[in-house]
Amino acid sequence: MNAPEQIQQLHNQVAAAATFFGETFPEIHPNYYPGAAAAPVAPPPPVDQNTAGLFSAVQLSRDVPANVQADLETASRCMLNLTSLGTTYCQSRAAKANNPDLLFDTSVWKQVLVNYPLLGPFSFQNTGYKKTIRGVELSSEFLQSILGFATKGPLLGAFQSFIGSFGQKISAGVDSSSKPFHFASNTVFIDAQQVGNTLMVMPHLKMYFCDFTSKDRKVYSSCASATLIDVDLQYIEVDAIWNFELYKSDATVRAAFDKLVGASAVNKIEEATTFFSDTVS
Repeated sequence: MNAPEQIQQLHNQVAAAATFFGETFPEIHPNYYPGAAAAPVAPPPPVDQNTAGLFSAVQLSRDVPANVQADLETASRCMLNLTSLGTTYCQSRAAKANNPDLLFDTSVWKQVLVNYPLLGPFSFQNTGYKKTIRGVELSSEFLQSILGFATKGPLLGAFQSFIGSFGQKISAGVDSSSKPFHFASNTVFIDAQQVGNTLMVMPHLKMYFCDFTSKDRKVYSSCASATLIDVDLQYIEVDAIWNFELYKSDATVRAAFDKLVGASAVNKIEEATTFFSDTVS
């Protein structure tokens, strides 16, 4: 494929994304005209805080040359806006259907992912997990078993501390609710890799989805009784690379992409209590 054809393909991706996300953001739809009123994004229906969590995180490399550091920060902004676009879209879908579970529906998120321009190819890893644990161990088991899947790469210190605080809350929720615990996260790792004599910025988008269900049963003995919890975990990991080098290579592509993701500022992801940022060596 020659350069003009590649640039046209990128514009086609952005146009397709504008059509898809235009359901939530009419101002980015290809048929939008000046003066058209953008529909307000309704807040999503409330979720049970004992049984649900939706988080976003970004992590940057450190100790790179100044010119590469600037690229890392640009890529971070792009990925924040892109994932915010997807999150706001899913919130809108959940609000319209009055169904908070859509925020954690992988079939909805897959539609979002395939419409993210300059992203791919994707890998999807499905994992099943069953275990019986004591109720008092649930907090630590949750971190070790569920987050253990998500720590193949470095995990944000702030993000890990925050999710760790959910241990006791989840324990209480499991004891009082038969609902599954839903966990979803948008995690962005932005790395700089040496390719020949050039340091190339490589933004990775990782998404984690967990459905954590449990059933209590009491076990009695002559000395004590204990609550055992049968845990059934279904886990999906999504991994993809966003092509920052293509974004950087053409001014018209950058302008089209920035217009597309600019609408997602309504989500204000960086101001959310469920957003985390960190820098690693």
